[in-house]
Amino acid sequence: MLFEFKDIEYKVNGMCKKVPCCSLKTSQVLVIQGRSGSGKSTFLKVLSRLYPHTSGKVFLNNKSWNEYSCEEWRSKVHYMTQKPIFFNETVYNNLKKPFNLKINKNKTLNVKMAKELISSLLLQDSILEQNSKTLSGGELARLVLVRAILVNPEVILLDEPTASLDKKSKKALYGALSKWLETQKKAAVIVSHDNNFNYLKDVCYLTIN
Repeated sequence: MLFEFKDIEYKVNGMCKKVPCCSLKTSQVLVIQGRSGSGKSTFLKVLSRLYPHTSGKVFLNNKSWNEYSCEEWRSKVHYMTQKPIFFNETVYNNLKKPFNLKINKNKTLNVKMAKELISSLLLQDSILEQNSKTLSGGELARLVLVRAILVNPEVILLDEPTASLDKKSKKALYGALSKWLETQKKAAVIVSHDNNFNYLKDVCYLTIN
C-alpha cells in the first residue's frame, strides 16, 4: 500500500474525533465526506502533520510518519488548503517558490510540464506572467493543483478543490488530477461536498461524523 492510516484520533472544539483504518494503493482517491464542522479539514491537517493527533499511526510506503522529519513528510504528503496561498508576484514565481526550499534542492521547475498542466486546466500560457493578485478564485484553485503536481509528492491532500469552479473547470481539474495519479502512481485524499466524482477513476469513501 502507498498510504495508510490506522485509528487516528484528534480533537475538534474539545470533542474527540475517531477515524477508522484506511489504506490507499497507487492511483486511488479517498473522498472524505461528512457534515459541515465535523472535522474533515482538520483531519487533512492531521495527516499532513500540521495539527496534533492524540493517537493513531500513518504510513507512507510502509514507513511510519514518525520516521520522517516534518519537512520531509510534508514534501511527500502535500496539503492543498481550501484557500490557495499565492504571493504578490507572477504566477511563474509562485510556481517556482517550492523549488527554493532545501527539501526540494534536487528538483527543478519543469516549465514545459507547467504549461501542459495549465492548458489541460483550461488556462492560457500567458497566465504565467500575470500577477497572482489579479487572478480569480477559480484560476487560483486550478493553479494550486499545478504547483502541487509539479513538486510531485507521493500523496496530495485536497481541501474542497472545486468549491470555486464551474462544471467545466471542475471536470478539467479532476481530469488533470486523475491523469497524474495514474501515470505517476500516486494517491490523493479529497475533502469535498461534491456528490459527483465520475471524473475520477478509482474512488473510495470515508465519512467523518
